Amino acid sequence: TQSTWAINKHPEYIDSKTMNDFVCADNGDGFSRCVSGCLKIIDLEPGCVFGVYELLQTIATRGGTRWLDKLYSALLTDVNRVIVDHETSLLTSKIETLESKTLTSRLHLLSLMYDCFELPSKFCEVFCRCGVLPRLINLISVVSEICANSLELPNSTDYSTRTFRQPWIALTILTLDLYMKAYNMSEHVALLKDEETDKWQHFDDLNGKWVTYSSQSNDIIQRAYKNREKTTQLTGGSRRKYTINFPKMVQINESNQKKAIMLELKSLKDESDDITNDTDIKQTSNDSIIQSFSNSELNVCLSACIQLLQTPSVVDNTTISTALRLCLRLTRDYALAVKFLELGGVRKLLALSNAGIASQLTDFESLSLLILRHIVENSTNLRSAVYSVLSMKMCNVIIVIMVVGLSMTTDGCYLNHYHLVPEEQ
Repeated sequence: TQSTWAINKHPEYIDSKTMNDFVCADNGDGFSRCVSGCLKIIDLEPGCVFGVYELLQTIATRGGTRWLDKLYSALLTDVNRVIVDHETSLLTSKIETLESKTLTSRLHLLSLMYDCFELPSKFCEVFCRCGVLPRLINLISVVSEICANSLELPNSTDYSTRTFRQPWIALTILTLDLYMKAYNMSEHVALLKDEETDKWQHFDDLNGKWVTYSSQSNDIIQRAYKNREKTTQLTGGSRRKYTINFPKMVQINESNQKKAIMLELKSLKDESDDITNDTDIKQTSNDSIIQSFSNSELNVCLSACIQLLQTPSVVDNTTISTALRLCLRLTRDYALAVKFLELGGVRKLLALSNAGIASQLTDFESLSLLILRHIVENSTNLRSAVYSVLSMKMCNVIIVIMVVGLSMTTDGCYLNHYHLVPEEQ
């Protein structure tokens, strides 16, 4: 452990040839020695996974994207090998074995290395190349059925036979959740990368309409928005300077007058995508293929998580918590939220609360409330809620105008902005 820390904190102690061998992605021998050495460390001492992660993160920073892709591919390939070769042992043994420890350490390191990817699409690409995604889904589906069957065993059965508390179960669910998160983020990033579909506008109070910025100003705003800058500067036709504030979505001139701004995304053209095995395939700009979850796979994941929620006596609390998080991400799709209700997911949440499990999970209340919110947020309820909020805000604006006696001049811009962005109240 001390050696790992020293190498990570003081890489200058290593001779340049050794470091170059590790960093060079084309050097197969150096790369293999680096990865195999790190994996042996976490196999012998699982507690060193954080130190190994810091070491690999340091080397990946110096080695670049190619080195990180190659490292993640090697880890995923190893996970795939463990599942294929030892699936029976993983699913039948209720105690920790060498195979289960190996899978746990690999998945733990994979989840930590997720933050090393600057672009979520790169994370998805590596996953798809290794083909491990369907195996993880099948693994968690079989595990949920085993846990559900354990509830039917008589109470006289040995405790070790009734329980299935393996750390790799929660890490498998976490890995699936990270992939879904990365895939959703990659879709948003791909949408924002298309500059032709982005159009920035500001609200003209006098005409009551949204006005599009000039092409030059639009490019400046779009470039700053993609770089995640909080503010950017514009120069108008009369040499007046404006500040664009992205967190508050306003345009501020030199007189501190504010106008609301917004980003309009043109509707994307419908493309007839070929569907193979009921799976959606997404083609990115760099000719890489990212695989999304099919409807059947999403239903399998949701059903597996709901089954795990009803087995708190079989699995550990970490598995329950990660299953809740995956349910939360899945129910963002309203169709899956309805499916969650139909499969008895709400009853499972109430049962966990009544059994006292909720008090043992710090995030149970917040996750459960968000899941219930996803269930009730259909299009009709959302439309009604938005209408109610807008009506209330407009009533407040009208009252202010009547009491203070403001006219729709320069101050009227502030009132319209208060209506559009309530945070400025």
